[in-house]
Amino acid sequence: MRRITAFSLLIAAVGILAGCNFTQRVAGAINPDFVSLADRCAAITRLALPTGDVEITNRTSENQGISSLVARVEGVRSDLPEGGSQPRDVATECQFTNTVLIGFKWIKGGPTTPSAAQ
Repeated sequence: MRRITAFSLLIAAVGILAGCNFTQRVAGAINPDFVSLADRCAAITRLALPTGDVEITNRTSENQGISSLVARVEGVRSDLPEGGSQPRDVATECQFTNTVLIGFKWIKGGPTTPSAAQ
């Protein structure tokens, strides 16, 4: 009976330790509280330009009050040639209130509309 109890406790302890390790490895991917708002803005910028690869070169954030923050992201599109008709440099601004995204705008570059590409 003691062996069964000891074995059960050992299995439970191993399971708890494995769960803690798993949580620490994926915390940034799942829990946005561990990712800065500037990093979230960078991820949104990449998602907003699905046809282009954006290499993020600069991330900044600035408080606008107690619960508001503006994050600015700059990057370079690696899918466009240098000196081409479209600018390679991109910049975005994300507005957060209580860590919720309430505004997103392109400051420089960004996707082109079909009529502008012709």
